[in-house]
Amino acid sequence: MTKPIVLAVLVALALVGCASKERLTARATGCRVIDVSIVDSDFQRAGSTTAWCAKCGGKRYQCATSPDRDRAQCVEARPGTTCY
Repeated sequence: MTKPIVLAVLVALALVGCASKERLTARATGCRVIDVSIVDSDFQRAGSTTAWCAKCGGKRYQCATSPDRDRAQCVEARPGTTCY
C-alpha cells in the first residue's frame, strides 16, 4: 500500500472509533449523541480503545467498555482525575 492509502485507512478507522465512543457515551449517560464530545485525555494519548473521557451537558465523564464494545459504563469525572 502506498502512504496516502494507509493514511486514509487510518483516518477512516479513527473516525469510526470516535463515533462509536460517542454513541456508547450517549447510551450510558442519557445524552444525545450530537451533544457528546470526546475529550483529550491520558487514555487517548496512550492509545486506549476501551477507556476515554467525554463531555456532555457541562459535565465530564470517564467511560470504559469491554473489548467487544457492546456497551459502556460512564461515571461523572471529578476535578483532579484523568479526565480533567
